[in-house]
Amino acid sequence: LDLYVTAARAAEGALEVSSAPPAAAAQKRRRASRIAVGEELVGTVARVRDYGVFFDVGANRHGLLHIQSVADTMGKYVDKSEGLKKDCGL
Repeated sequence: LDLYVTAARAAEGALEVSSAPPAAAAQKRRRASRIAVGEELVGTVARVRDYGVFFDVGANRHGLLHIQSVADTMGKYVDKSEGLKKDCGL
């Protein structure tokens, strides 16, 4: 279940959430230059290539997760795009 923060009330220590993305937030994309090095993002797989996976992270361009980073995370060798699809479930 995806939830979206629609309002934050700091004085009350509360967040207002919705299961539907706000219309403005769904269309507005973040500039890739505003993403900080080391910042963790959540995204969806856009394309799988022999050298890695492109993710849509809500920016004006897709992010690349290099195949070596995938292999390091999985703790095993990943054989190009077929390995990414088969062994990593992408």
